[in-house]
Amino acid sequence: MNTARPLTREDLSSAARLRLSALELYAERGEHATSVRDVGKNAGVAPGLVRHHFGSKDGLTRAVDDDIIDLVRATLEAVPLEGTPLEISAARDAAFQELLRERPLIGGYLAQALTAPRASGESLLDRLVDLSVEQTRQLIDRGLDPRRGLRASVFTTVVRQVTLFVVIPAAERVWERLGGTLEGASADAAMPAVRVVVDAARDQDAR
Repeated sequence: MNTARPLTREDLSSAARLRLSALELYAERGEHATSVRDVGKNAGVAPGLVRHHFGSKDGLTRAVDDDIIDLVRATLEAVPLEGTPLEISAARDAAFQELLRERPLIGGYLAQALTAPRASGESLLDRLVDLSVEQTRQLIDRGLDPRRGLRASVFTTVVRQVTLFVVIPAAERVWERLGGTLEGASADAAMPAVRVVVDAARDQDAR
């Protein structure tokens, strides 16, 4: 069960409302297609408060990215470091997948951030990679050495995560479209399982 505190409108500060509003709109249409005025209107506050609290739209985007990274980090760190590295990795994947099920806005935001153009600022993908490096180093420090080496392990982890919020939602839309347009196709038929296999050789990169 994800234990990280989600953003809600119960947090009545104008800064929190703006962050939540940006999360909602960016998840729906992307950061590039969302204006400061849109964010303020959706939040129910004056758009000028974006500059007051965050300095600029880029600052607001960075703050929402911070919320996302903190939430993902808390989700992963709630997984006990018990078992083999492979078992811990599987448990973290399951926790991340549960987070996306419980908070679909998170998946939408991540998908938009990785596939839609952004005005400026640090890539959220880069920050996810850095977080995965941090998490993998924790395993190494505890003597749980990744079987494939640091670089290949982080690569595999991030590709699996991206699959959850980009590839699988796209596959679901394709399956639904086919069920609704192909003659004789059942709309209730279960979609085939989607798996991404990463055949990464063991490496010996510096740790």
